[in-house]
Amino acid sequence: MSAAPAGLITAHREFAVAIVLLALAGAIWAVYVAFRLRAARRLPLFGSLTTLALVLQAAFGIVLAAAGARPQDGLHFVFGPLTLLALPGARGIAAGQRDSQRAAAVTVALGWVVTLGLSLRAVGTGGGVG
Repeated sequence: MSAAPAGLITAHREFAVAIVLLALAGAIWAVYVAFRLRAARRLPLFGSLTTLALVLQAAFGIVLAAAGARPQDGLHFVFGPLTLLALPGARGIAAGQRDSQRAAAVTVALGWVVTLGLSLRAVGTGGGVG
């Protein structure tokens, strides 16, 4: 039995659902922007806010792990950090693609889709939401 507070475990699970929904919204938005090649002035801000949510989720997870709580599957310790890195990594790569607006938009869209997939996988390896 872990010494982790039940409220923190619940918060970590519920926050995971919010992150999946943020990643879904960001992926849809970014794919639309890449497909239509439209300016998306607010998408970078949305990405920064989503990354902040991922940082907070990682902090919850670190506190839980330090308190002795363990996920259902040890791969959670792989998928969690990868989720945190996917979107900033894609945004960094896209920043270097100044010669092609389309390539940059597609790179960001892929980053959002990967973030969505990894967040879903993190939920699955963490033990689900229920």
